[in-house]
Amino acid sequence: MRDRVRSCGLVAVLFAAVWIVMAAAPITAQAQEEITLAYDEIGRQQIPENCSTWHELSPNFCQDHHQDDYIDNGDGHVSACDFILLNGMWYHIEAVRDIPGGGIEIDCVRVDAIEEPPEPLPPPIPVPADCVIWHEVAPEFCLFEHQDGYVDNGDGVISECDYILLDGIWYHVLVVSHDPSTGQTYVGLVEEEPPQDEHELEHTGPPVPPNCSDWHETWPEFCSALHQGDYVDNGDGVVSECDYIQLDGIWYHITGVYQEELPSGDWLTRITVVEEDPPVGEQELEHIGPPVPPDCSSWHELWPAFCTNLHQGGYIDNGDGVVSECDYIQLEGIWYHITYVYQEELPSGDWLTRIQVVRAEEEHRAAAEVETALPPDCIMWHELAPDFCTFLHQDGYVDNGDGEISVCDYIKLEGVWYHIIAVYYTESRDGRVLVEISLSEPMAGAPESIDSSWGRIKSEFR
Repeated sequence: MRDRVRSCGLVAVLFAAVWIVMAAAPITAQAQEEITLAYDEIGRQQIPENCSTWHELSPNFCQDHHQDDYIDNGDGHVSACDFILLNGMWYHIEAVRDIPGGGIEIDCVRVDAIEEPPEPLPPPIPVPADCVIWHEVAPEFCLFEHQDGYVDNGDGVISECDYILLDGIWYHVLVVSHDPSTGQTYVGLVEEEPPQDEHELEHTGPPVPPNCSDWHETWPEFCSALHQGDYVDNGDGVVSECDYIQLDGIWYHITGVYQEELPSGDWLTRITVVEEDPPVGEQELEHIGPPVPPDCSSWHELWPAFCTNLHQGGYIDNGDGVVSECDYIQLEGIWYHITYVYQEELPSGDWLTRIQVVRAEEEHRAAAEVETALPPDCIMWHELAPDFCTFLHQDGYVDNGDGEISVCDYIKLEGVWYHIIAVYYTESRDGRVLVEISLSEPMAGAPESIDSSWGRIKSEFR
């Protein structure tokens, strides 16, 4: 909910802390006077000492610059909005990038000479402990709110992209400011819950980072470095939603992507991920046409082999007359089990159908229409796998005591006993019940006597 914007000031417990906003000194950028510099002895987490030498990359490659002074923006490391004095001239740092193997690059803009450099920022205010009281300034002035929780973005201070829980409602911190005359810190908030199990990361380098790349985490553990161990593409050949990436041995599902080509030729890639293993044997497909695609339809694969076309050779409905979970579809001669369905009617009158399927395992499965709680002997079961469309005669049945077809029953088909290991019920439109069962390996002999105590216990609660 981004329609509820609020502004809160912190009460006196933190008023003593002073956070001075960058002075509004007479600093103006000169037209297009930009340079790119490199420093190869440290990373961005350290600020080079004065008298360090920077190497210019552009526009004058390999020219050296002497660092006379440095003004940090308050975060304690080399970052955008710092000022650096090189060869007697002040520059404003616009962007910072890591150099593979060590070192940093910075993009700078020349600023006019100033009589006094801007005042450096004192240390920011640490994240307040829970139970602090906040004083609302707008829209309801003088309302006091209790801090119930706080989610830091990883930098350890009150800053943008933190989340705060006030009187039981979560808010996203959009802006932070400080009034040095009163010592009060203000935050602008919008009602929004913190992301659940979500991570945001960035990488500078090739547009498709290879394995062994290092990703820089920006949320929730700011500045953590994560090693890319593996990558599963969704088939389009680029970093995009529905790819999977392995970082420090853990698999993540990519849910959001932003990419931008930098002046250096590298690509800035930002991704949002949630922890999730890549699907094993799962495929995603789509079809545009009738709501129930007939045989000989062509399905367009989305995952993992993007843009592959698959021919529909057969279809087994679960009895409801529509495309739904637990149907079976034959594509390119292979049977698949449908695990997820999304359908939408298009303005053209056609239907967009998206399905997720898994290849039908080579197990023994059979289905039958059953009118009673337990199947009577002599009914015919329709084999689904491994020999589709074979009919099996039921010679015997041993119930586990619960009075219905369920796991741990035994069934005798064509003279062979099987143990039922899974059961699926589906009711058709005309009220008939279709039962699908998964069977164990053939048993060596008849089942032993079954203790029906569990069945009697369950019957008490039906």
